[in-house]
Amino acid sequence: MLTALDQVSPVVDLGVVDLTATAAPREYALTSHEVADFRINGVVQAPTWLDVTLAQPHVLSVSVKPGASWGLHEDYIRVALNTPRQHEALIKVKADVRGDVVPSANPLDLGIMRAGNRNEALVRLNSRSQKAFKLGKIAVEGFNARTEVLPCRPKADGCKLVRVVVGKDQPAGSFRGTLHVELPELRTQLPVSIWGFLVPKDYKIRDVTPDPGQSKATAPASLHDELKASTQVKKSEQAPPPGDGPLLKWTASSLDTVYGFQIFRADSEQGPFLLINPKPVLADMNDENPQTFQWRDNDVRHGATYYYSIGILRVDGKKEHLAGPQKVVAK
Repeated sequence: MLTALDQVSPVVDLGVVDLTATAAPREYALTSHEVADFRINGVVQAPTWLDVTLAQPHVLSVSVKPGASWGLHEDYIRVALNTPRQHEALIKVKADVRGDVVPSANPLDLGIMRAGNRNEALVRLNSRSQKAFKLGKIAVEGFNARTEVLPCRPKADGCKLVRVVVGKDQPAGSFRGTLHVELPELRTQLPVSIWGFLVPKDYKIRDVTPDPGQSKATAPASLHDELKASTQVKKSEQAPPPGDGPLLKWTASSLDTVYGFQIFRADSEQGPFLLINPKPVLADMNDENPQTFQWRDNDVRHGATYYYSIGILRVDGKKEHLAGPQKVVAK
């Protein structure tokens, strides 16, 4: 089922959050063209490391709690909606929460490594206050590795180096894990996300990037496809939908990533424009030629004036504006 929200995959990205400083809450607005008085009815569930409140009927206020754990966070906020066909929505929230000690990279991408080599990386830990700190237990979770602590060069009180060496018994393929660094004096733990890809020792890596100067080969059409194309009625030749309401027509090209179209209607040019076709007008992604579409609005008052807008719905769920507003008088 398509989401009732205009935002297909709503995300609140708080970015880097410095717990040593005071940051203003981030406001995030949700919108929907399905009801004129759209609003968030309330926050159903929120991560324990977040403060989430309603700043306005359709706007969330999101902030990281002062006592939140350090490191990368990714979670979801669940809210209640007043849209008839979708009562709740999930909003992804991301943040890189930092305290006084920060890693040189988080996440740390080890890239492609070859088995049999010494595959390692250094994680530099710096105190932003430049104060000396001690390291407690250090562990790697999620893949086979060992660690060792090294002095920084040049030597500095507020700096430590942690070497991570991928184990020789690590299976080939992609891996993802976490380096957990205990900071006993600060009574906290610093997690660093690490990922990489290990290939066998004799594995040959080839560049599969296509040559820009090479023309794309065209495969011969099958007999089935040719017969189907010869008997199929083109959209531009199809009879219009039944009824006597306003008939909307439009032509679009480059439809290889288009799933369909949504129709929005308003009583004035200023809106609000509300969605009137819950089931999209579907596009043929396999047809490389421009396509003509038709849709009739039979739920109108004769003699009334309406304004229509057309939106594109991509195969990945993204929504875009195609055309509008167009003025139509219902006969």
